[in-house]
Amino acid sequence: MILFQRISIHNKLAFALWGATLLAFTVAGVALALFGSLTLEGRARQIMEPYAQLVSVGAEAAVAFEDPGRAREILATLRANPQILEAEIVLRDGRLLARYASTKASFHPHPTSADGLYLVQNRAELIQSLQDGAHLHLVMSLDELNRQTRNVLLLFGAGVLVLLLAVTQGLRVALQRTIVRPISTMAETVEQVRSLADYQQRVPDFGADEVARLGRSFNAMMGAIQERDNDLSRITLFQRTLLDNAAYGIVSSSPDGIVSSFNPAAERLLGYTAGEVVGKQTPSCWHDPEEMARRALQLSEELGETVPPGFDLFTARPRRNLPEENEWTFIRKDGTRVPVLLSVTALRDESGLITGFVGLTYDLTERKRAEEDLFRLNTELEERVESRTHDLEVKRIELEESQGALINIVEDLNEKTEELEQANAKLKELDHLKSMFIASMSHELRTPLNSVIGFSSVLLNEWVGPVNAEQKENLSIILRSGKHLLNLINDVIDVSKIEAGKIESTPEEFDLRDLIEDAVKLIEKELEEKGLVLRVTSPSQLMSTDRRRLLQCVLNLLSNAVKFTEQGGVTVETRIEWSPDATPESGIAEISVTDTGVGIREEDIGKMFQPFVRLFSPLQSTVPGTGLGLYLTRKLTAEVLKGDIMLISEYGKGSRFTIKIPVGVS
Repeated sequence: MILFQRISIHNKLAFALWGATLLAFTVAGVALALFGSLTLEGRARQIMEPYAQLVSVGAEAAVAFEDPGRAREILATLRANPQILEAEIVLRDGRLLARYASTKASFHPHPTSADGLYLVQNRAELIQSLQDGAHLHLVMSLDELNRQTRNVLLLFGAGVLVLLLAVTQGLRVALQRTIVRPISTMAETVEQVRSLADYQQRVPDFGADEVARLGRSFNAMMGAIQERDNDLSRITLFQRTLLDNAAYGIVSSSPDGIVSSFNPAAERLLGYTAGEVVGKQTPSCWHDPEEMARRALQLSEELGETVPPGFDLFTARPRRNLPEENEWTFIRKDGTRVPVLLSVTALRDESGLITGFVGLTYDLTERKRAEEDLFRLNTELEERVESRTHDLEVKRIELEESQGALINIVEDLNEKTEELEQANAKLKELDHLKSMFIASMSHELRTPLNSVIGFSSVLLNEWVGPVNAEQKENLSIILRSGKHLLNLINDVIDVSKIEAGKIESTPEEFDLRDLIEDAVKLIEKELEEKGLVLRVTSPSQLMSTDRRRLLQCVLNLLSNAVKFTEQGGVTVETRIEWSPDATPESGIAEISVTDTGVGIREEDIGKMFQPFVRLFSPLQSTVPGTGLGLYLTRKLTAEVLKGDIMLISEYGKGSRFTIKIPVGVS
C-alpha cells in the first residue's frame, strides 16, 4: 500500500486503465458465454419445431390408418438435416409405428414424456403429440450449435481485446495530456506560492473540464488572496461611511466601558463632539443617575445578583447573551433632557470572547408626542363610550318593557300550540282511520274485481264455449273496465301510502335493459292494437335501486304515451352517467319516454303532475285514464327513488318524459 502511494499519478493511471481493460474483457467473455448457454434451448427449438411440424402434418394419414410404410417415408425426410439423430412415432397404446436413426448414431428407446423440449447432455429431445393420442419423438445433436457458440465467443473475445487495448492506449495518452500534465503544473505552482509567497502565480486554465475548472478556481483563489487587503480597506471605509451617515446614534465602547467611537448622529443627539468623549468618557456620563439606580434594582432582582448603577448596568444582559433594550432619558451637554430607546449588543470574536459593546440610540421625542396625542384621543373616546353606554342603558330599559309584552304574546302562542297539538292528534287519528278504511276497501273492492276480471277473461277467450261478436265486445268492455278500476284502486292505495310515509324502498341489483323489456311486454298488446312503432335504445347496464317501483314508473309513462298517441310511435332511451371517484361506485340513471301523440299545451304543462287531472284536448275525442298515473309516478320518483321527473312537450307533435334517479352498483 505504501509502495503504491509513492508511485506517480502517471503510473497509477496506467495501472487503473489496464486493470479496467482486463476486467471489462473478462466480464464481456463471461456474459457472452452465459448468453450462449441460456439461448441454447431456444436455438435448438427453432431448428427442431419446423421439422416436427412437417412430420406432424405428413403423418396424419399414417397414424390414422396405422401405416408403418408411409410413416417411415415421412421420417426419412429428416435425413436432409444431419443434426437430427433419431426420430420415432409411437401410437396411443405404446406400439412403435415407425423409427428413424441416422448413420452416425444408434437408436435408443425413450420413455413417453409430456410435450416439450428436453436437453440431455449433448442432445436435444423434442416430444410432440399427434392425432389419435400418438406422439412424435425427435432427437438432435447439439455439437454444431456448441461449435457455433465457441466460434462466436472466440471472435468476439479477439475483437473486444483489440478494441479495449486500442481504447486503453488512447485514453492513456488523452489523460496524460488533459489531467496528469495540468495537475503536475498546478503542484509546482503551489510549491512556488508556498515557498515564495508570490500570489501573482497563475496556472493555465484552458478547456471546460474539471481540471480546467480546478485551475480557474486556483487562479481565482490567488486573485482573492491578492485583493484581501484591498477588501479590508474598502470594508473599513464602508463602516466609516455607514457610521457617519446613519440616522441613529451609534456609540461603541471597549469591554471596560471607555467610548471607542461616536458617530455624527450621536453628536447631534447629545451635543458632545467625538473628540470630547472618545477614549475619555463612559456612556454613563449622559445618563440620569436616578434612572440608573432604579434600573440597577430591577436587573439585580431579575438576574439574582447585585448590579451596580454604572457601566455594568448596560452590559449585564449582553454579557449573558440576553437582549438589552430599554427606554432612557439622556442629559445633553447643555443640560436638556431627551427620551431615547437604547439597544446594547456585545461584540465577540471568533472564539466568543467579548471585544466591546455597541449602543444604538433612537430619539423618542416624536413618538412620545404621538403617544400623548393618542392618550388624549383615548380619553375623548372613553367619554364618548360612557355617553353611548348611558344611551344603551335607556334602550335596555325600553327593551325590558317590550320584552314583557313579548312574554304575553309567547303565552298566547303556547295556548295556540296546545290547540294545534290537539288538532294534530285528531289528524293522526283520522289518518289511522283513513289507513284502516283504505285497507278494508282495498280488500272489499279487489276481491269482486278480480272475479270480474278473471271470469270475463275466461269468457273472452272462449274457454267455456263460443261467443258472438256482440258478446265478445261486451266482455272486452267489462274486462277493460275491471282492469281500469283495479288500477285506480292500486294507484289510490300507493298514493295514500306515500303521503302517509309508509312506503319503503327495497334496492336490488338488476340490468336496466331487462327492466325496460319487462315494461314493454306489458304494453305490447296496446301497441299492436293501435299499430304504433316502438323504438328502444337501452344498452345492458347493471345498477342498483328499487326495481319494482322503477318498473311501475316506467310502465306508467309507457301506458300514458300509448294512450295519447294515435299514430307514429313511442321511443324509449336509457343511459347511466357514472361517477368513478365515488366509493362505492354511484351514478345517475336517465330514462326517457318520447311519443308522437297529441302533446300538451304550454299553459297545461304545470298541471300534469297534479292528482286527478285529465286535460281536455280537441285532438282526441276521449280522455282515458284516472288522472293518478303521472301524479303517482312523480311521487315514487321523488320520495321513493330520490330522483326527479321532467316533461318537455309541443302541442300537436308529442311529449317527452324523463326520469333521473341516483343509482349504484353493489
